[in-house]
Amino acid sequence: MIVRGFTWVTASQILTAGGNLVLTPFVIHGLGIQRYGMFVLASTITTFLGSLNGGLGSVASRYFPIYAGADDRVSTTRLLMTLLVFVTLFGCAAGIVDWFVSPLIVRALSMSPALRPESLFYFRTLGVLITFGFAHQVVASVIVARQRFDRVIQAGLACYAIWVLGLVWAVHYHKGLRGVAVVFRRPPSSSSPRPRCATCPGRASASCPGARSASCSPFRPGCRWPGWPIS
Repeated sequence: MIVRGFTWVTASQILTAGGNLVLTPFVIHGLGIQRYGMFVLASTITTFLGSLNGGLGSVASRYFPIYAGADDRVSTTRLLMTLLVFVTLFGCAAGIVDWFVSPLIVRALSMSPALRPESLFYFRTLGVLITFGFAHQVVASVIVARQRFDRVIQAGLACYAIWVLGLVWAVHYHKGLRGVAVVFRRPPSSSSPRPRCATCPGRASASCPGARSASCSPFRPGCRWPGWPIS
């Protein structure tokens, strides 16, 4: 498991870093300085706001491994649907705010008048992108809790490949920021969630006293659960 995890994480880091290194000069030359500046600014805003998840990530990383250790699929599904509904409602509210705030942001930036309509369209997609990022984190937490972290990396690499192809298409065919907004997705981080034992999320599988058993609990000596002291 350690070798497999190391291989997937290393491959993800090399591919994404190499892809970004090759793609950056192409994007700068194709979009131009002003469009590329807007592209970087929007990416920065999306990354920053994406980290303000109101504790959803902590809830997911705490309870999904607990439910996975007990093989409680009903509670997992219930919590997953609750978080996704909350994220959807938040996304609707964020989209409305984004729709009215974007003109103010575009007006405050110094840019060519010809670029303002596509910049406005681009900024009005940020709410949707942030919402998608939150939903992605929630679903990924379920997969990682089931010790299928390799699936998360595979899905991330697939999304990254789609993002690269879409960006190349938008730049090559001169679609501008509107084309970038259609295919825009923040590339997955080169890092990945740490694999956790389904029964003892705080430890590696090999050292877990309750490995391959649903008998491990927060009250069992030697088992460490997120947010619980070691007995």
